[in-house]
Amino acid sequence: MNRRQFVKHGALAGVTAGTSASAQRAPDPPRKPIQVVVRFHLDDPAIRTPEEPGPTRSSLRIKRLTELLEKLGVKAEYAFVGGVVQQLADDFPGTIEKIKALKLPIAYHPGAGHTEPCPVGRGSPPPPGAPREVVWEGLWNFETRTLTPDWRFDETGKLVRGNPRAQQPITPVDLPLYRLPAQQSWLFGGWLAIQNTLGVTPLQTDAGGHGPLYEALGAGYPISEGEVVLPWMRPRPGPPARTDGIRIPFELPELHEVHLFPGVRPTAPKYYRKAPGVDAPRTVDPAEWFEILARNLPGGKNFVSGFLCHVGADWERLERVMSFLAARPESFRIASFDPESDQWRPENAPLAFYRRTYGVGSLAEVRSMNAPLKRIHALSEKSAGVPGPGLWGAPPPQVATGPAAKIVRPQSLTADQILEAADYLLGRWPQGTHDGDLGAPPALLQTSRGALSLADAFEALTASLVEQRKRGRLPTSVRLRGLRGPVDFPVFDLKADPKLDPEKAKTGYMPHEIPRESMPEDPDVVNAQGLPPCGDFHVWMPTHTKVEADDMMAAVERVSGQLTGHVPGVISVRMLTEDSRGREPRWLEMKVNPAEFLYALAQEYRAIHVWGKPGPVVMVSMKVAGSQRCQLIIPYTADTSRGAAVGAVRFEGFIWRAKMSVEELDRAWTTGAAGTRR
Repeated sequence: MNRRQFVKHGALAGVTAGTSASAQRAPDPPRKPIQVVVRFHLDDPAIRTPEEPGPTRSSLRIKRLTELLEKLGVKAEYAFVGGVVQQLADDFPGTIEKIKALKLPIAYHPGAGHTEPCPVGRGSPPPPGAPREVVWEGLWNFETRTLTPDWRFDETGKLVRGNPRAQQPITPVDLPLYRLPAQQSWLFGGWLAIQNTLGVTPLQTDAGGHGPLYEALGAGYPISEGEVVLPWMRPRPGPPARTDGIRIPFELPELHEVHLFPGVRPTAPKYYRKAPGVDAPRTVDPAEWFEILARNLPGGKNFVSGFLCHVGADWERLERVMSFLAARPESFRIASFDPESDQWRPENAPLAFYRRTYGVGSLAEVRSMNAPLKRIHALSEKSAGVPGPGLWGAPPPQVATGPAAKIVRPQSLTADQILEAADYLLGRWPQGTHDGDLGAPPALLQTSRGALSLADAFEALTASLVEQRKRGRLPTSVRLRGLRGPVDFPVFDLKADPKLDPEKAKTGYMPHEIPRESMPEDPDVVNAQGLPPCGDFHVWMPTHTKVEADDMMAAVERVSGQLTGHVPGVISVRMLTEDSRGREPRWLEMKVNPAEFLYALAQEYRAIHVWGKPGPVVMVSMKVAGSQRCQLIIPYTADTSRGAAVGAVRFEGFIWRAKMSVEELDRAWTTGAAGTRR
């Protein structure tokens, strides 16, 4: 297709070429290392069996991890379940002392653990409609006392479910009945078990320990902030102080097991009605992910990426990624919360808090206390209206409401303004959640020209990259025609409206399971909505994938011919497939949505600005607009034994990106009639 044909098809509504745009601009500010906050959820307490009387698998892994951190000279946050730290103290008291010596950040993972059966009781949920004092009292008992589990060993030594003493505080005499050591340390419940074993009160970070109950248990003390203060972390009571990304860095998508250990099924990317990894894009290796981001992100800004997993998912890969990050201090810095280790100061010790607050002389006395309901109530009233953390550490999705102000739909943009839009976008990556909200681009992109729409940024970036592909240089300015939004984005209706089920709100909302007959009949419509999620059972996260420079630029050229009045709702990009991992490489044309492609456009524009040529980019699964509802859907079959989803049916789950009307799609990308032409 020649230049005249491009113009005819709307690819270049107007491009002003000249000397290299990158040569005219001031150089980028010095690049700051990406801060990588490494966290582990240690939530797998095991029942000791006669066949395995030695250290538990969890203890062995934590010992090995602690030795790795010591060798690398870095810190990682340990979010403990109480039973795990108790087992670790029994198995490897030297590791407990090493954790204390390293002053690792210690957080709390609520609940008794993910394994079933658990070695200690889980705590019974309050009856529906119970007064909050009843809820507080039940949680206080669970967090201070070890409860009897809902299982027992019969006279033959076989483990059987059911226990008449379940949920009652365990006694020293009863501990051996559950193969727990007859030690006072095992009488402490989840939160108090950590305080008793390590001598610190957990941090209020992503895992748990928020709210008035936990403030009554010692949370909320002042801690050092350093450069890593995220919006959902509250080191002091009240909302955090925001400083425009200086002390609160720009957040990058978090890496979870599905990203850290690619190729391990069933955590591969999954399309609706296909097995995990089949004809799906390849999950990028975490080292490549970090390297591409470090190359493509704006300079002079603080970026932080979460790195969250459970010890032991894939030890060799875990050690390889950690060592890679530690060996590249110019590009990455393994960071941690509480860099000055204020958590470990004597004045913040749990017993010091309990003495000041309740006048007790030991943690054993705290364990025997009734819940301080008056204090919890007062703390609840004090914190009313203060925003807490969002689901799984991510802030709640920000949805634009009301009329937008000072929106500009310009007739032209300079190269500097286009770079501003790209940088604004790359500083605000969507934060996908554990349960299927994939996140979306910001509603508007702020530039020196004013608030820019997603559609205008899409057109300007595409036209600029087409000129680069044709002329070998970015244009100095681009004329725009003002495209509509992605009005041909594929949508469908579910036959039932899924609702979040509060009864399942234990470690995060799980979706209400709806009948299989309510699922969409045409998988192609679902799968064309964008990149698939990846995950395992109810843990579904966005896919992180890679696009090579040549494939990206070829996709840009194809897209330029589609700009005939609106942003295309479905874009084809060539990528490696996940199911060819470890075999002969296989490539397919994957379908991505315009929001996903927009972030790739911004990366490519910035790469050319800095390096003078295109480079590889990364894409992340996301929804097309912030106002679009997005969550995990798990169908169930009515004739299953429990009347709900079971293992095989769970793998038919998919991420539901709710239907949006043509008008809603257009407004989301153009800000509707509020924009004025200048």
